[in-house]
Amino acid sequence: MMYLDLYNEKLKRIDLLRLPNHIAFIMDGNRRWSKRNNLPSFVGHKKGFVNFKDIVFFSKELGIKELSFFAFSKENWNRSNEEVNFLLNLMLFYTNREIFRIIEEGIRVRIIGDKESIPSELREAFNKIERESEIFDKMTVNVMINYSGQYDVLQAIKKIIHSGYGSEQVDYDLINSFLLISSPDLLIRTGGEYRISNFILFQLAYTELYFSQKMWPDFQIDDLIDAIIDYQGRERRWGK
Repeated sequence: MMYLDLYNEKLKRIDLLRLPNHIAFIMDGNRRWSKRNNLPSFVGHKKGFVNFKDIVFFSKELGIKELSFFAFSKENWNRSNEEVNFLLNLMLFYTNREIFRIIEEGIRVRIIGDKESIPSELREAFNKIERESEIFDKMTVNVMINYSGQYDVLQAIKKIIHSGYGSEQVDYDLINSFLLISSPDLLIRTGGEYRISNFILFQLAYTELYFSQKMWPDFQIDDLIDAIIDYQGRERRWGK
């Protein structure tokens, strides 16, 4: 209960019976944070990973069942070769050295995205993590890599066609069943931007959106608690 004890007073403002079941994050601002602090870009990414772990462990203690993190989009391949290679190597390092600590906590880790385009060594590391954590069911952490919302819808449509469904059988529920990830209750985007950036598009139809001015390396557990308090202050009407 280490994390909960640290935030005991603030947590009194949260209704533990009305927690979001699934929270998604667009972790924006690592590079800008590094530039603002006159630091190499890798420092921002490393600090961002520390925040990632803290938020995962805190959320597990709090009782949230699922988290999704937008880590590397399909559009990120358009960055310089140097930066892309750095990010891929950093993913491999953290996968081999750090994410297994998450598995030790009994957390299921899923890598969501187009794995075929990922370098083989990294893909094998991802597959190993998924195999070793698939037995856990108390909490799931989805890490979205080489993912986009458009890609998710496209792969779902292809699978529906390949499965032989007729057009009269296609409805929202069928499409949802072929998507790679479920609908989050709350989406948090850091970095001060007000857009979805090709994230889980179909599934966000009735998701509550929360935008933080803080860069991801500065987004702390305190800020997550604020986002949950804000979420619980809203009335979710589901279009009614």
